[in-house]
Order: sequence, then C-alpha cells, then structure tokens
Amino acid sequence: MGTTIQHGSEEVAAKVTYEITMFRHSFNRLLRLEVDLGHIQPGDVMPRVGTGFSTQEVIEASVFVECFLLHARVLRDFFCCSGHKPDDVTAGKFVSGWSAPPVSEYHTLDGEKARLDKALAHLTTTRVQYDASGKKWDLAAIRQELEEIIRRFLASLTTEKAAWFDVERLPARAMCGDCSPEASPNQPLQRTGSA
Repeated sequence: MGTTIQHGSEEVAAKVTYEITMFRHSFNRLLRLEVDLGHIQPGDVMPRVGTGFSTQEVIEASVFVECFLLHARVLRDFFCCSGHKPDDVTAGKFVSGWSAPPVSEYHTLDGEKARLDKALAHLTTTRVQYDASGKKWDLAAIRQELEEIIRRFLASLTTEKAAWFDVERLPARAMCGDCSPEASPNQPLQRTGSA
C-alpha cells in the first residue's frame, strides 16, 4: 500500500459511482421483491420497513434493506462530512467549494446516523434497544434526500470530472437494468445531473 491515491481522481470517482449505483440498485430490488416484510407488500411504494430472519423471503429482503442502508451511510459521509481520517473521501475533493447540505435537506438520514452506526456498521448492545422500539427504517425518505444531494453534486462537477461519474460504464447496469432514481423498467441508466 505504498502508492498514494489522489482523493479527487478518476480512480476514486469510480468508487463513488459504485456507491451511488449500489444505493439505487438495492432500493429498486426491494421494490421488485415478492415478499411481505410485515411492512412492505409486493408493489408498495416502500413505507417504513424493518429487517428480520423469520423466513427465507424475509432474509432475502433484509439483505437489500441492509445493503441500501449501508450505501446510504457511506454516501451520507461522502456528501455531508468533512472527513475524519486522511484517506476519507469527501465530495469537497471533487467539487471546489462544496459545502455539506444543511441538515434540513437530509433530516431523516441525519436523524438515523447513530442508529446506522450502532445497528448496521457495528455489533453493539444498543441493537437490543432498537429491537424493543421497532426496527423500521424510512427508506423512501432516505432515498429522496440522498437523490437530491446526488443531483446537486453531479450538477456541480466540472465537465472533465462529470465524465468520471458516468454510471452507464459500470457492470452494475447489466445487473440492475434500472438504477436511475426515476427510471421506468428497461430504461437505460442516466446520470442525474449535468456539468
């Protein structure tokens, strides 16, 4: 690991693009599942949902819920934090003058920060408390908040850097078919901003 990687490089942009793609793909897969999570019925618009392991179908859905939340957590830090460690990648490394959006633009995600950290990213005793208070996540609100921030970020990129965030070049396109936030089935992926 002797090579120094530049934060605002095309190489790192591919990692950010991956996070955005997987965030979108996991949400879209949840919408297509034919399973009742106790909170989602097939075809629902995704109200609040939880996770569990009561049946094989619930386990499968929980995988996508947790995948979505994990990528949402990573993107929250990318867009909304200044970076705590020298190798942390943030939006400010790609967009000159980037400022984290006000909390009012991502209040649902901000309100879930501690829970995401304690219940998803780390194995803690606090998970037992979350079980008692309910495990529901407002995935639709989290998605909407992050999509707005993603649009703002992509629209703020220079023309050169915008090309680095072209989600169509990733293999995930073949997997998800519909990873764009507003796409209808079979519509190709599209970058949600312009430079």
